[in-house]
Amino acid sequence: MAVISAFRTAGGTVLRNPVILLVTALFGLIRLPQLLAQTISPVIAGLLSLVISFLMIFVTPFFQAGLIGMVNEGIEGKTRLGTLISEGKDHYVSVFGVYLLIMAVSFVVGIMFVFAAFVGFGTVLATNGEPSLAVLGVFGFLALLVFAVFFLMFFFLQFYVQAIVIENVGAIDGLKHSYRCVRSHLLSTFGYVILATVVGSIFGVVGAVTSILTNPSSPSAEMPIALPEPSLGILLALAALFVVISGLFGGFMTTYSVAFYREIRVPVSG
Repeated sequence: MAVISAFRTAGGTVLRNPVILLVTALFGLIRLPQLLAQTISPVIAGLLSLVISFLMIFVTPFFQAGLIGMVNEGIEGKTRLGTLISEGKDHYVSVFGVYLLIMAVSFVVGIMFVFAAFVGFGTVLATNGEPSLAVLGVFGFLALLVFAVFFLMFFFLQFYVQAIVIENVGAIDGLKHSYRCVRSHLLSTFGYVILATVVGSIFGVVGAVTSILTNPSSPSAEMPIALPEPSLGILLALAALFVVISGLFGGFMTTYSVAFYREIRVPVSG
């Protein structure tokens, strides 16, 4: 099965090319100032978050294209850092264009959810907390519909960067090719998404724990036990752990995504 075969391929690739893990770990360093600033001031952390998020809009497409180029080369044998630069430069415009498009769609979907929440809350207030089943059904259906559209978009177009870099095509053709590959391997892709979601959830828990440990708070209803303020040594140790884990997770999962894409790859049309 493609899901298992790609998993084995990914494992062998990162063992043969640990530089992939090093690159993703170094990329994780970008988030460290925000993490460390939480112990100094929430305001500073918030400002840093805005600045870093803005910069990431322009940096992430280059990194994605370059890293996928490295991984694709590494699956064949050995890869090098020069591939990160060359592939990132060659495919930056195409990946950046789709990246902005997906961000815009995600923003619109988010606005729709917020609007639906406000309307739903207003309906509850207008009916004294007892809205009819028909109203609840309509809102539930609309929420499910929006989620389904967003999920299907992600499901079919998730390999657009792999398609752009590996097939050397433009932005629109990359989206089309991702769709064709997934459509031809629906069951395998669904299994891949489930496995990637489980692994991603584990990493999310690690990230949340790290954030809590580096951001002590006073006792509250949600957190009845106050966490002690971490020393500089503990803070640096947590930061190093975060970088290592993000490098291992990001490097392996990117390698896995490329290996899986190569398993479900179909010929480029036209």
